[in-house]
Amino acid sequence: MAIVDGRFHQCLSVGHAEIRSALAGGWQVWGLSSMGAIRACEMRHMGMRGYGKVYELFCRDENFRDDEVALSHGPEPPYPALSEPLVHLRLWLHELVTMRLLHSAQERQLVKRLMAMWFGERTLFQARSMVLDLIPKHIHEVDETLRNFDKFRLKTDDLYKFLQEQPWKSCS
Repeated sequence: MAIVDGRFHQCLSVGHAEIRSALAGGWQVWGLSSMGAIRACEMRHMGMRGYGKVYELFCRDENFRDDEVALSHGPEPPYPALSEPLVHLRLWLHELVTMRLLHSAQERQLVKRLMAMWFGERTLFQARSMVLDLIPKHIHEVDETLRNFDKFRLKTDDLYKFLQEQPWKSCS
């Protein structure tokens, strides 16, 4: 069984008791990407298995918050994203530092501002605006990174790699 994502506010997320029951019944239970990564980190000592970079962030950084993977989305399938998870925006901001467009202090300032926002307000448009307030002369470079933003989407990348690697086949 793999738990990947969940919905906030609209319905109850998969609970600890349900996962404990599956584990007790002999199921391999994996968690990754979003809600699954949260539950896998919380229940790793009970036998739940975690996978991916988002899972590693939750387990490694005790200050990593649930809302860092949250996004708001449309009400109907295919549930189009209306905001961007902070975990993706953090990676993008770090890339801007690596490219020497932002300084580390500016990155920290932007992350702090984004963390103070409700997750549904964290959009690429909003993040771009905040960045360009600091470095308006680099609009073309910033926009180029946004054209290739999929490379910063760790949640999606974790799922693709999980399905490609199929780690459940090599575990007992």
